[in-house]
Amino acid sequence: MRPEDAGRIEPDKPAGVSKVKSKWKPTGPSGSVLQASQPSTSIGRKLRFAMMPISWIISILVVYGVFLILAAISSTTISGLLHTSSLWPLAVFLPAFFFGKVLGLIILNLVAHSIPAAKRVFESEVAETGRHSYSKAMKDLSKIAFITGAATLLGAGLFLFFRW
Repeated sequence: MRPEDAGRIEPDKPAGVSKVKSKWKPTGPSGSVLQASQPSTSIGRKLRFAMMPISWIISILVVYGVFLILAAISSTTISGLLHTSSLWPLAVFLPAFFFGKVLGLIILNLVAHSIPAAKRVFESEVAETGRHSYSKAMKDLSKIAFITGAATLLGAGLFLFFRW
């Protein structure tokens, strides 16, 4: 750009926009290009979106159940557990919430796999877009459930030990 052209906007591009395109693409550990999300068909996306509130409800119920169990162990109420000046309730809440979310996704996969119409939609989506299959999703979710479940147990133990 010449000094006399400074401040002048070209008609085919807005100010501050360069025609130079970056060749950098984010890559994963294996060197493959990362995608923002997995490819999806519109019917599969709508079906997943319609079922998603169920997994959030399951997550909230798991958190409630964990605090109910902890209240029974410590012979108090849930509100009695949460009346503390420390942040130890977060040691239970956060891992239990993620554990519940993973359990909710596992249950949604089981429900979708047991409904023939939903199963057909997701199987055709796997064939069309290359999304991960039911068995791969369940295997990965099981691993994550094991890790978050262990973190929930650890957080609950630490909470009971250090809460006062």
